[in-house]
Amino acid sequence: SNGVCFYLELLKGKGHFNPQSIINNFSNSENPSLYVQTDNESREPMVKVNNKTLLIVEDNIELRNYMSKFLAEHFKVLTASNGKVGYEQAIQYSPDIIISDLMMPEMDGLSMCRKLKSDVQTSHIPIIILTARTSLMQQIDGFEVGADAYVTKPFNMQLLLARTTNLISSRENLKKLFKNNLTLSPKDITVTSLDERILTQTIDIIEKYMDDSEFGVEKLCKEIAMSRSQLYRKIKALTSYSINDFIRLIRLKRAAQLLKQDKSSVSVVMHQVGFENQSYFSRAFKEQFGVSPKQFSVKLNEEKIS
Repeated sequence: SNGVCFYLELLKGKGHFNPQSIINNFSNSENPSLYVQTDNESREPMVKVNNKTLLIVEDNIELRNYMSKFLAEHFKVLTASNGKVGYEQAIQYSPDIIISDLMMPEMDGLSMCRKLKSDVQTSHIPIIILTARTSLMQQIDGFEVGADAYVTKPFNMQLLLARTTNLISSRENLKKLFKNNLTLSPKDITVTSLDERILTQTIDIIEKYMDDSEFGVEKLCKEIAMSRSQLYRKIKALTSYSINDFIRLIRLKRAAQLLKQDKSSVSVVMHQVGFENQSYFSRAFKEQFGVSPKQFSVKLNEEKIS
């Protein structure tokens, strides 16, 4: 059978490379002088992150201090000297994002990443792994343990800042999607299977007690077998809502779905989703969807007729 042949010619040696682009050994990727910014590079991040906390885990003190000084212009920065300390800092402070070296004493970056992504308190935190080694297998290992991005040393500091802010921005966009979409499932806004399972269980429990106006945080925590502080941190991290507000959000979404599915009166739907006070229900519904339940129902009927 006929086919197409392609020929690829590669130059031998390294004479055609710019000297600055060659890493002679892995140790020179730890030299902060290789990370110096050029005068025309902007330090403005793509999204506002000044209220976010960043944890840097790096055993090279010079590089750690250099990264910390640069990124402190945009984040509240925490630092750790190895994966063991980094894990402890992540548990204690629950940072918004982590940047970690790969090769470190006591606990390397992949081991720390694996522990953090399998811990309910930290599984939602995005992690960027830094390494001077460019092996494809290493990158695969990193993604298999839940790393969200992989950056090779020596890197451009502005590039690292952009990668960091983009990861944060993408998580914030997922939260907005969940708030505004009536049918978005947990798997659409979570990254790890642990987070998906927790969010799915939380929603299922709220659905189970949907018409119970007495159902609240205490019952939810008992059903899901998590402490109030644990569940609060998890729901807040994944959705930006407190537990009470999240319960209310799920009830309002169900109310909108019920109004969309049939011609039940607003008062009937209100009781079906656990609200007792009609004025409060109407106010909460309008705050969420921009129109009152009555207007929402009328608008849907008009759309069906047209």
